[in-house]
Amino acid sequence: MKRDFGLWIKLFLFRFFVAFCTISIGHPDELWQFNEAAHAVVFNRGHLTWDWRARIRSFVFPLPLIGAFYLAKVFGRLGLEGVEDFIVQIGPIFIRAFWASTTDLYTVKLARKFFGPLATKWALLFTMSNMAQAEIGTRAYSNAVETALCAVIAYIWPTNRREWSRRKWIAALSVLGLACLIRISVVQMFLPAAILLLFYAPNLFEVIFTAVPMMVVIFLIGVAVDSYFYGQLTVSWWNFFQWNVVKNIRCFF
Repeated sequence: MKRDFGLWIKLFLFRFFVAFCTISIGHPDELWQFNEAAHAVVFNRGHLTWDWRARIRSFVFPLPLIGAFYLAKVFGRLGLEGVEDFIVQIGPIFIRAFWASTTDLYTVKLARKFFGPLATKWALLFTMSNMAQAEIGTRAYSNAVETALCAVIAYIWPTNRREWSRRKWIAALSVLGLACLIRISVVQMFLPAAILLLFYAPNLFEVIFTAVPMMVVIFLIGVAVDSYFYGQLTVSWWNFFQWNVVKNIRCFF
């Protein structure tokens, strides 16, 4: 654990440097789905695009930045405008570096878990030199967060009877639930693994009766977060489904 934490600190500093040096925007989502949304919520300045007005986006994704901006606002009200400006500028970079370095760390941990110590060094080399991770992993994309969370889930997911434990299953479901609140498409990646789990888990009822209440709680948390920030009862993933599947708005993009 101590070794992994030390490695994560080094990876975080590396990704922070990469994110700090990335001053361009590669896609409009970087601005409109993260920075601008959080800024509009906290400072009441900024533009929320049509998908926010249609309530098909979840505030779970920019929630960490909303928290950072609220902290900055507190310092501003105390007359520390310099600290406020610093947090507003560095906050997004810090958060982006956090999830990018988490992806790196769990890529390395997965290699160690399944392929041994030698593969760990190669995984570290490949993740740090991977141009896609450098270009996308440190940007404000929801799928960059999805990648980090999926790496964590894959590492802690029980893959055989020997690895099974209720505690590990709850941990995997918790991270999976968070990933689903950010991007519901995560479900399809872990559905096959969940079905296979039914064949090797010691207690089938423990799997089901642990999963169902957690799914309900996670769903309610997502509804609560979105309803609070939208100011009305909102189920963003259902709105997303209606717009893209029922109304087929996606055909225009």
